[in-house]
Formats: sequence, structure tokens, C-alpha cells
Amino acid sequence: MVAVLGFAVSGSGASLPIATAATSAVPLPFDQNEAVQIAQGYNGGTHQGASIYGLDLVLANDETSGAPVLSPFDGSVPWAFAPGDKTGCIEILASDGQFGAMLCHVMLDRPFAHGEKVKRGQQLGTVGAPGMVGNNGLAHVHMELHVHGRSSDIVPFSTSEGGLSLDGWDLPATGESNEHAGDGPLVSTNLATNLPTVAAISN
Repeated sequence: MVAVLGFAVSGSGASLPIATAATSAVPLPFDQNEAVQIAQGYNGGTHQGASIYGLDLVLANDETSGAPVLSPFDGSVPWAFAPGDKTGCIEILASDGQFGAMLCHVMLDRPFAHGEKVKRGQQLGTVGAPGMVGNNGLAHVHMELHVHGRSSDIVPFSTSEGGLSLDGWDLPATGESNEHAGDGPLVSTNLATNLPTVAAISN
């Protein structure tokens, strides 16, 4: 792989952005200091084809259902399903345009417009309860990393493979079945910026 002006050129001729120090990691979609386990890894179960490098994330405290789901980037929303619709997915494209993160099985708080701006740590919704938003009975967030926000360009959470680490955990792909399942706990460095207060909830 040859580096050219901030991009890596693969053997097939496709260019992949090289992660810089400022963009070498994507934070977890949970609040700061939450401990997270990988329930299903790369190339396992439902993670095949276009989703081969997806990860299913759960909280280590077994309180995943209903947990706030936060934007991992400052950026914008290229697309999102309607709240409660289909598999509850939303894509967040980082403001530099290099990477997008898709989060699924989320009960989105509201409809998100195409191109709508979001901030890192902004609450997008909550983790769907078991059996809701296509989660196959397990409350979790399915997360994928996409080059330029294109779902057809999925990459592992690994800087050495053209992606970003996941909150400091570099997770390369070797082709193993269900790779990285059981890894953790990963500790979130994301920070909620707009969680509803107790007063707001009571009203």
C-alpha cells in the first residue's frame, strides 16, 4: 500500500484515506466512561457481505436497552430511517468527510433531515428494547465504519487497514469467524452534550 497525498492506494487502485493523529479514532456511541463489550464481531452471524466489518456493542452492566445513543462525530446526517422504522439506522458523516459511522437498532428521538448538522456527543436516540428495530431479540447497537460515509466502502476499525480505531482499540481483520467477539471492556470517551434532565423528563 503506497501513501499518496494523505491517501493510501491499494493493490486494486482504490484510494483509502489515511487516518491522521487528529482523526485516528472514532468514539463509542455511548456516554463517557461506559464500559462496552463486543457481542458479535467481524465475519460472524449476521455480519456478512456489506456488513462484514460490523460490530454489535452492548454495555457491560447489562443495561443496554434504553441507554442513550450518542453521535460519534461532529458532522452531518446523510440519511436516517424514520423513528421506530425498519432497523433503526442512522449514518453520521464526520465534518471532514473522510469517514461515516452507521449506527443501527436505535430508537431515534425524532426524524433527522438529510444533511442535518450534529455534534459529537449529541443524543440521537436510545438503544431499542429486545425485539425492537430489527435487533433479533438482543438490545445492542450495530456499528459500522464507512469511507466517505458510503455503506459500500466498509472498513475495519483499524488504522492499519484504512480505518479508525474504536475509542483507542485497534481491531484489525484477519478473516477469522466472529473476530473480536467478546473483546472488552472498551471504555467510552464520548461525552453526552444534550441528555434530557430529570426536570425535563418529569414535564
